Order: sequence, then structure tokens, then C-alpha cells
Amino acid sequence: MAVVDQFLCIFHLFLVSLVLCDRTSQKIYISLTATHACFRRLNATHQIGCTSSIKGNVGVVHHVENNTDLDWIIDKGPHQPYIALMTADTFNVTNINRIRKSQKFNGIMVIHTVNVTKVPEFSFSTDKACPNDGYGLYKDDAEYAHCRNVTWNTAANNLMFQDFDFPIFALSNQTEVDTLVEKCYKKFNQPQNGVARKYPLCAAELKDRMKAAKDAESCTRRSNLVLNLVPDQYCDPVGDYNVHANFKAVNTTQTRRPKSVILAATRMDTFSLFDGLTVTANSPVTGLVTLLAAAQALGQGAIKKELVENDNHKDIMFAFFQGESFDYIGSSRMVYEMEKKQFPVKGTSGEVVSIHPIELGHLSHIVELGQLGYAQLPAHNLWLHSSNSTEQLITTFKKAGSTSDVTMEQPPLQQPLPPASMQRFLRKAHIPNLFISDHQAEFDNKYYHSRFDIPSLIHGNYSDNGTTVTDLARFLQGVSTAVARGLYMLATNKTNASNIQVETSTVNQLLYCFLQNPNCSLFQSVINTTKLSKLADKPYPFDTRVQSSPSTNTYLVRQLLASYTGDYLQDRTKDNCSRPNNDYTHEFYWMQGPEANGSRTGMCIRSTANESDAVSPVFHKTGIPDYNWTSGEYSTWTESVWANDAISVRIFLIPSEEIKVTTLVTGIAMFTVSMVAVYFINKRADILFTTQTAY
Repeated sequence: MAVVDQFLCIFHLFLVSLVLCDRTSQKIYISLTATHACFRRLNATHQIGCTSSIKGNVGVVHHVENNTDLDWIIDKGPHQPYIALMTADTFNVTNINRIRKSQKFNGIMVIHTVNVTKVPEFSFSTDKACPNDGYGLYKDDAEYAHCRNVTWNTAANNLMFQDFDFPIFALSNQTEVDTLVEKCYKKFNQPQNGVARKYPLCAAELKDRMKAAKDAESCTRRSNLVLNLVPDQYCDPVGDYNVHANFKAVNTTQTRRPKSVILAATRMDTFSLFDGLTVTANSPVTGLVTLLAAAQALGQGAIKKELVENDNHKDIMFAFFQGESFDYIGSSRMVYEMEKKQFPVKGTSGEVVSIHPIELGHLSHIVELGQLGYAQLPAHNLWLHSSNSTEQLITTFKKAGSTSDVTMEQPPLQQPLPPASMQRFLRKAHIPNLFISDHQAEFDNKYYHSRFDIPSLIHGNYSDNGTTVTDLARFLQGVSTAVARGLYMLATNKTNASNIQVETSTVNQLLYCFLQNPNCSLFQSVINTTKLSKLADKPYPFDTRVQSSPSTNTYLVRQLLASYTGDYLQDRTKDNCSRPNNDYTHEFYWMQGPEANGSRTGMCIRSTANESDAVSPVFHKTGIPDYNWTSGEYSTWTESVWANDAISVRIFLIPSEEIKVTTLVTGIAMFTVSMVAVYFINKRADILFTTQTAY
């Protein structure tokens, strides 16, 4: 019994010590929660991004509001290492290079708070000047390779593809930023008349420890080594899922004619230096919304019936690619599967009916939508880029544009295609094509692939619950109508499609839900609460991550596409909204349905809309035997793995070295005196602690 009591006593003391340690930690540190890390990615040749030491990088916080502040740290700052707290204006390539060269910094924090941070006057794109260079149609072309003819992204600063040896975080909470500036920097660190402050100083600890290193081939090989029962994972392939749907459900018992499918495509991903901070309005949202709205218009009643039932009409396949920002991951995977006759179904037994495989030879045309938002500005047109177009294709879309009050022009014939997903298809087959964009040559978007590609720059910001129609919505309504009419005329070989019209409210709803508030009535109506129980109140980022953590936007696009192109089955309930065991021609989706009188009845949608892998073929489960990782044939991007506690930001006060030494010496002295006292007390215990005799 005594042993049990002793154990309980020790256990209680242990719990108390944990509580006291936690309380002590809370008194010492202030943790910042609204942080967005720069993390490490790797391809076949090198690593990019950021990492920290195992325990985090520590430095004295200094607010860099202008170049003079940075000059002071580099020339006079005595308390290195520093953590730079930078604004949108000071976080530029020139200053970052100065910081790296000085070797006086241990990390960077960048202020980026919604509705407070202003877009810098200078151009800012974290991508390359030639996006996806080496992976498109012109890889080995002597005239066009490496953007020799046109430099598409003149705003490029290449920050995304640099390898930083210190952590960089973006801070998105204004209250936490105010704490850093007012209670940390100004109170303890701000120089007085150009003279550095004395201790104590306010410091920050930036922890962003990545597991992967060197390159994708090395970290993949290490991840595949099984050395214990719980193998270590060092990196995962970058990827997600493509979304696609056809109007004609041609199954494996039928014949699909050559040149009978029009591919209408766009991308639905982007990237930025910081995780989870990127919505990016012009790329990809304008193209994404336009293609969804066109699909909705073509999926209406008699129009859809004609497209589906007339055997002489071409089929239209809508495709939304993921991972395109990282060397065309999604489109290259679809091409790979088409060549293997495994798209869209990965092979089934003979007794199962499924969608007939779509091969490259089945594609008659490719029409792709790129950035569109800047074409609404004065003196701007939409541009029809092509590497291999027919007169019919150009004429069809110019006419569709003219009947929709949208001007479409052609750039010079000798100009190459802009960075586009269709380039991966054109590397394998000669297919008539159109790439529709808001730029004739270089991008009009000076914030391409950055956190500054925001709705207000293209007149798409909302100040209410989406009831106000924006200028962007009005413009994209005309563009989506033109796209829908062009696809219809191309599929039917007709010269008139005035009966097809996209409603402005449809485009406005889509823009509001993607750019402002996903918890909107449109998204609520198409989700299945067993798959997605609750929608967020702020936009979901469009960053491509890893397939095990797919983007919520991928799911939402699939649900929207299914509802726009599918059939509403009124006789189905939630319990029987499922496909037959032997028929994979359609997918069946249960959706909440629109709200009426405070309740939802739900709806069962039958559609060909589905997802397919958007992971590089290099990482296919069967792999590519003897693949040359440096060949540039396929994307090899991976993302580093990190521990659950590997990413954090916290601030605290640090004393001077003198105080640290004094505290240490005092502690040692007190310990020594205590040990001596205990020794003598223990030796004289029989005298000091007399035992009374019981009578």
C-alpha cells in the first residue's frame, strides 16, 4: 500500500510540474498563430524554398519599413542575428539579396494582412520569366525554347525557385502584427536617435524544419527504404486531382469515333512563396469561372439534349487541370494515361461497363482558357493564340465573340504559344488549338503567381454578400457566353448559337464564392455534408500541395461541374443515389440542393464528372522503368515532409550576455550552498530532529 501511495504522490507531482512548466512557458513566450510558412520543395536537380534549424532560428526583431532601416542593421546593428519584419514594399529581391549577403539575419517575417497591406507599385511575380521552361512544346526548339521569342512573365523575380537557408513567414493577422510592432519592436528594440537599445531585447523564434534535402530522386529513394516497422517519409509528390466531364457517355460497348471530342480546358492551381495565402484572382480564377459558366450554359435542357443525342455532333470534354504551375503535372498525367488507353478509367474487367477510353486520336480540337481579367480594361482585347489552328476554328470563335460583345484578335502568326496545358498534348499530337487570354504577348498581370494577384486589381472585389454585380462578372459573362457559343458551333458545325446565353448572376455567384466567401448559397447547394461538413468563411487557397491533402477547390469544382452537366434524378433519394455495381459509365452525386423555406430536400445528380490523378507519371505506383530523372520528360516536383510541431513562430524577451552569465553563476552558487547545507543537516539529523518517546 505504501508503494502505491508513493507512486501516486510522484505521479501527482509530475502532473503539477507539467502544468507549472506550461504556465511558465506561456509567461515567457507569445505564440503567433496566423502564420504562413515558406517550405521546401525538390525536383530532379535541386531543392528550393526554406527551412530552419531543428530547434528554430532565433533573432532580434527589427521592423524594416524602408531601405534606411535595412542599412542601419547591416552597417550598425550590434545585436545580430536579426529577424527582419518586412512590409510589402521592402520585401523585394534587392533587399532579400542584401539580407542573405550580410549574414546578419536568421529569418524574415513579412506583413501581409487582408485589406491593410497595399499592393506594391513595382511588379512582383515569384515565378520564372519563362514559366514551366523546358516542359512544353518548345523544349528543343532552336527558335522558341527558353522564351527566346517572347518573355512571357516580365515581372518575374524567381523567388519561388530560390533555396533559402533560413525560414521566411508571412503574417496575416493584424492584431498579431500590431503586437510585434508596438509591444515588441517599438517598446524594446527600436533604435533611439540611431543608437541601438540595450537589453532586454525582443526576439523571435522561427521554426520551419523540413525533413527533405538535396533533390527529389534522393528523398524519394530514402522514403522508399524500409528500415523499421514505421518507415520514415521525407517527401511526397506534388499533386492533386484533375476534374473532367463529358456530355456524351460513350461506354465500352460502343465505338468512339476519331476526332470526335473537343477538349475545353483550364487550370485550377497556382503557387506563392507562402503556404495557404494565395487565392489569385486572375490566374486561375477568371479562366476557371468562365469555363464552369460555359459548361452550365451548354448543360441546359434542349442544348444538352442535342449535343448528347445527335451522333454526328462532336462530344465536349471539360477538363480542369491541377499542378500545372509545377511543370504541367495534371495535363502531362492525362496525356500519359491517354497514351496508355487508361483515361478516364484505369482498366476494368470485361463484365463491367465503363466510359470508353479517350485517346489523343479522339481529340479534334483543344480550346484552353488562360488569364482573362485584364481584357476588360480599356483598349484591351482577348487574344486567340494558336500553334496549329484552322480557319474554321478562328472564324468560329471570332464570330462567337462578336455576337457576345467580346472582341477577339490574333497575335502575329510567328509568335509561339504562351505557357499553356495544351502544350503537353501538342508534344504528342498535331491537334487544332486555341489558347484564349487577356495578353497578346507578355502577361498584363504584373503579379502573376504571387499573393498580390487580388480581385480588386481586375474590378472583382465584393463589399457585400455578393448581391452587387462586379465589372469583372459583367465582362466574364460575355466571355463565357462567347466560349459556350464557340464550343457549340464547333461541336455541331452550325454557324449560329444565339440561343445560348450565360446569365450574369451565374458568373457573379461563382466569382463571389471562389474569391470572397465559399460559405455561399451556391456552394452549399452542391456539397455532400458527409464529404464536407462545413464550408469556410474565407477563400480556399489554390496552391497545389500533395494528393493526400487535396485542395477543397478540387472537390467544389467537381461538384459544380457535375451539377452543371449532369442529370437530376428526381426518383432517387440519398440512400439509393449510387451507381449500379456493373456500370461505371456515370457517377452519382448526392447534393444538399438549394435552400427553400429554411430547409433542403437534396438532389441526386448522375454525371460523367469525375476526378483523375494529377500526379506526375514518374510517381505512378508502377513507376516508369529506368526513368532518367534529369530528362525533363515529366515533372519531378516533391514537397518536403515535416513533423507536427515543426512549424511555429513565437516572440520573447532575451537578456544581455552579462545577465545570462550572472544568472548562471548565481544558480550554481545557490545549488552548491544548498548541497552543502543538505549535507550538514543530514549529518546532524539526530541532533536537529529529535524523536519523542511515546508513553
